[in-house]
Amino acid sequence: MVVLALWFGLGLQETLLVVFTRTVLHAPNSVYGYLNTIGSIGALIGAALAAPFSSNTRSAIKSLPMSLIASGIAFCAFALSGQSLVFAFCSFFVFSLFYTIANVIEELLEQVLSPNEYRASVMSTIGAVGTVGYLIGGSLTGWLSDLVGPTNTAILAAVSLIGAGIFAGLTMLRYRVEKV
Repeated sequence: MVVLALWFGLGLQETLLVVFTRTVLHAPNSVYGYLNTIGSIGALIGAALAAPFSSNTRSAIKSLPMSLIASGIAFCAFALSGQSLVFAFCSFFVFSLFYTIANVIEELLEQVLSPNEYRASVMSTIGAVGTVGYLIGGSLTGWLSDLVGPTNTAILAAVSLIGAGIFAGLTMLRYRVEKV
């Protein structure tokens, strides 16, 4: 469920950026490229910040839900940025940073917590579930933007990530008590 919600939100946000840039930010097409660039920089920094979790499973279990919730809040801030390009850039940078931390931790936990004999099956299943979420989120973007507007569609992506974080927190709390 966490992976499905995480990739659903990602599928929404990636295809929404073009519509959001034109309709909400009222910015030229070049701003879309700048947003992707600032997002990539945030992702690079997020990946570097997530590296210490690779040696501490207990820390990773605690950090995954917080990172997902923080990325959802940052994307909600991005959705509510209105015509403020500075606020949009800052909130999208923070989103990308925390989303990447969550993604790196989630990949780590897939590997660490899967028994060796099932690791390939678990990872391929999770990849397939994530891809389904991505396809659903991406394909619904245009329809949702027309139905409720790009801002509300972006808020839906944020709620998806926050929901994934809450679900991950509840799941990891139970898992931590039983397994770690």
